[in-house]
Amino acid sequence: MQRRARSVPFDMFHGGFGHSGEDCTFETLCKEFRIRDARVRAIGGMVHDADLSDGKFGRMEAYGIDEVLKGWGTKGMPDREL
Repeated sequence: MQRRARSVPFDMFHGGFGHSGEDCTFETLCKEFRIRDARVRAIGGMVHDADLSDGKFGRMEAYGIDEVLKGWGTKGMPDREL
């Protein structure tokens, strides 16, 4: 796989950022880049709940977002188009 210059790989099998401990990739990135904005942390809770389905943050809206993403995934569209 060819990497673009200055890219930050994530959720890849070979290197880059990914899940760490109980954190999803989004949380890992926020910690690594020291992002502390409360709005981003709220989004992180949503992404965590949708990705890990553990209800850790109780963000019910995450399940709706997850269902939309799953639906798009069934359309066979390339990631670039999505």
